[in-house]
Amino acid sequence: MPVKGWIEVNQMFCKGCELCIEPCPVDCIVMQDAPVEGSSLAAALRPLRAELARSRYETRGLRKEREEEEKAARAREKKAALLARVKQTGAS
Repeated sequence: MPVKGWIEVNQMFCKGCELCIEPCPVDCIVMQDAPVEGSSLAAALRPLRAELARSRYETRGLRKEREEEEKAARAREKKAALLARVKQTGAS
């Protein structure tokens, strides 16, 4: 079957987990070896990859904190609404 297109994966984000291969609807993903660690490209990318990973880790931490705060706020609102309903029922 002739190749109709080309997809290039951003190696900065790819972990090599191969989870994308199975769900690919047209079965066109093929894994290739990354540049050898001793190569100049791999050496040049190492600090960038480290910074990207650090940034994603920090962003994830901030998102988790925000989600926990939102969850606590929803729980407080739900509790206040329940207490208000109980007071209304008790007053009737």
